[in-house]
Formats: sequence, C-alpha cells, structure tokens
Amino acid sequence: MQAANASRNISKCGYLFVAPDWDFNVSVNRTKRWQRRWFVLYDDGELTYSLDEFPDTIPQGTIDMNKVLDVSDAENVTGNDFAISITTPDKVHFIKGTSKEESK
Repeated sequence: MQAANASRNISKCGYLFVAPDWDFNVSVNRTKRWQRRWFVLYDDGELTYSLDEFPDTIPQGTIDMNKVLDVSDAENVTGNDFAISITTPDKVHFIKGTSKEESK
C-alpha cells in the first residue's frame, strides 16, 4: 500500500479548518471551535486532513473527491466566512479558510 501512495503527487496542501460532525441547524454549534488541520489534495483525487504537516502523521480524515456530489458555499449554513460544504454520498463535510483564496 505504501508503494502505491509513494507514486502520488500532491496537487495542493495547506492549513484549513474542519468542523467536526456538527448539526449547524442547532445555533450553539455555530459558535463552537473549528479544528485547524493540514489538508493535502493528491493528484488521484484523495483529500486528507491531519493534525500537522509531517508525512508520518496518520490522517484523521479522508475525502474521495472523485465521489463528491457537490461543493458549495456554506457561509449561510455555518455562520462562518469562507466556509464551504463538500457533499459525498456518506456525509457533508464543512471546511473553511481564513480568506476567500484559501477556500478555493
């Protein structure tokens, strides 16, 4: 498995914030702390996020971008600037940056 992962290239990487499994319809969840994570988008479409940027750190989450149904602005849903939602068949992921450029 490591040999297959070693041949992948990183398309983009950097720190963003992820919301744990919150229901943003509950107003108290709109004020909870987002978690800063290191995101890596690989050329095969896998998006991972980890506690830090060190390659040996095991990712806390993975999103297969090839299976994404929708990516949309989530500022109105989350109450946070620069937030997006990534909808997969299993879950809606909420991610935000600190600027519009980071959220792209």
